[in-house]
Amino acid sequence: SQTTANDRWAFGDATVRKAEVQVAGRMGVLSLGQGSTATDGVATQDLSGTTVVGSSAIRDDAGSFQFRSSETGELTGIRLGDVFANFDGNRRLRVRYASPMWQGYSVAVAAGLDDFYEGAETFADAALRYQHDSPALRVDGAAGLSWQREGDGHGEDTVSLLGSISAFFPESGISMTAATGLQVDGGQYVYLKAGYRASPFSFGETLGAADLYLGRDFETRGSRSRSLGFQIVQSWERHDVEAYLGIRRYAYRDTTPETYRDAHSMLTGLRWRF
Repeated sequence: SQTTANDRWAFGDATVRKAEVQVAGRMGVLSLGQGSTATDGVATQDLSGTTVVGSSAIRDDAGSFQFRSSETGELTGIRLGDVFANFDGNRRLRVRYASPMWQGYSVAVAAGLDDFYEGAETFADAALRYQHDSPALRVDGAAGLSWQREGDGHGEDTVSLLGSISAFFPESGISMTAATGLQVDGGQYVYLKAGYRASPFSFGETLGAADLYLGRDFETRGSRSRSLGFQIVQSWERHDVEAYLGIRRYAYRDTTPETYRDAHSMLTGLRWRF
């Protein structure tokens, strides 16, 4: 963020991505340790091919940066990540079960006690996923419910509902994606995305997309969050390399006397998968 001082490295949830044991068989997969909860990825089903640089996880790009006051230019303490949540699951210490897929459907449940965060959090979640793949249409969809209690068991309960669905039409190269979620006594949002895949170059696909995020009631009741983004990804299939560029604009308004400047971010880079 604007106030970050990278003077040391700290061990915590951000540095331990996965450390788990799995038992897999015909009845499904049982996982124990640090890894994905049941709802991890439920809000980010996306077949546009541009998720490396843009998805419903808006706050992944610049979530710790703060809005500035329209009048003074000073930091307001309102972070982008506070008002552009998608309620997606995370990687945590848990026990998780995922069923085999049956006619395109699968279910997953997880529960755990996470000590990586300040104050242990007890949590549980469940998700239903769907996949369809045919020459004319691909569909990925998911819906989930999560619950968590902060502190030592006497903290506040947080309940979230979330889901997303994405469709890709191979013949036309068009994809459509939608996601939504709400937190009981918290915020809610709708996310829409349209994408297009083309092959103007012989060495790989060119993928483009535009998305819109509309949120409300984050931080304070009556607030409004809005973000518009554009993404482009160029692949070099022979070398398994992708170049990407994403540009995003953020706007936030609430019912307090404070007004906020719009914020902008740009994310670009190369990804090599091997």
